[in-house]
Amino acid sequence: MTTDKKQSATITADHQCKFTTSHRKEGKCFLEVLQIITMDTDSKRPDRRAHVPVELRLYGTGRMNYACLWINHNGTHAHASGSAGGGGYHRPSAAAQEAISNAGIRLAFPIGGVGSNAIEEALCAIADALGVKDYALTRAHA
Repeated sequence: MTTDKKQSATITADHQCKFTTSHRKEGKCFLEVLQIITMDTDSKRPDRRAHVPVELRLYGTGRMNYACLWINHNGTHAHASGSAGGGGYHRPSAAAQEAISNAGIRLAFPIGGVGSNAIEEALCAIADALGVKDYALTRAHA
């Protein structure tokens, strides 16, 4: 992000999400998974289980990047996707921005074309907006 200000997110209630199934590209190109992970502290269960309230998968081919976003936390559910092509900018963050927007989430600072760190900051802002406490951001490559 090009500012020292903290990223924030606003989640629109009752937004009609846009998810394009062809944006999922498992097994066909690079895959990067970013997850917000927290422990489920539901007092009705004696055990604590990992819970993933926010997950973003980034896919890429030589010409296109795709992002698929899933949100599932305390009654807030959304899934959306986005894509970005062309050159001269950071396509994964542009695809992530489109997926975030398509899920009905408005970021204080748009992340499209900005870079990987901006994606991570946006996911943390989404977790904060959902009220997720004590979480960790994980990143995995396949």
